[in-house]
Amino acid sequence: MLEGIWIATSAELGGVALPPAVLGTLRLVLQGGQYALGNDHGTYRVDERASPAAIDVAGADGPNSGRQIPAIFEIANNMLRICYDLSLSARPTAFQSPAGSKIFLVTFRHE
Repeated sequence: MLEGIWIATSAELGGVALPPAVLGTLRLVLQGGQYALGNDHGTYRVDERASPAAIDVAGADGPNSGRQIPAIFEIANNMLRICYDLSLSARPTAFQSPAGSKIFLVTFRHE
């Protein structure tokens, strides 16, 4: 269910919505434990037993190279929501991007 091509429909960082021009460039490819989002590439590992489901992203090439990003995700109705903590301090516990935080919340639709 998680694998495939996902197109961003909305995104916010620190409570601020990304402009449509930026949103239109967000295309996430998940395949065989590998991810690609623009020029950012790496691996991901999921734990669907966690509540909410957890995903750990390990950047290998691009802007997140060498970073381990904790996140949560959910899939419903052909949509994928991922909430990343770009400060790398802790896994988010809710699908929210509070003002002033480094929490990145993205909603994708399956292509």
